[in-house]
Amino acid sequence: MAFRFKTENGQFPVIGDDVPVEVTIANWPAGVTIQKAWLTFKEKDSDIAPIFLQKTLMSGFTISGGTAVFTFDLPRADTVLFKPGPDKKYYVEVQLLESTGRIKTPQPAQAVEWEGQLNTSTS
Repeated sequence: MAFRFKTENGQFPVIGDDVPVEVTIANWPAGVTIQKAWLTFKEKDSDIAPIFLQKTLMSGFTISGGTAVFTFDLPRADTVLFKPGPDKKYYVEVQLLESTGRIKTPQPAQAVEWEGQLNTSTS
């Protein structure tokens, strides 16, 4: 499964930006649709760690030719909550509810870090 934060320059996402998170899943089974998807951030790589931020999608899933694609949008109001730097990592995973009723985790937790922003005055 391809999982990435879209940035124009290929860098880590920047705190204070609007950040789309695109998810692409290859080899999606025929006849199965996605009912719901969750993007979950935690500060520790643990089941019992509290959730730092969670986004839920109920629509916008495209399935074509055995590939599922959807995008979570992280607005500035969410990204300003993160702290920057290589010493501050967040763990992010994607989970899905399939039309079969099964929960699937196509993207197990992976570490993500955020870049700081110099100009926070954007109005």
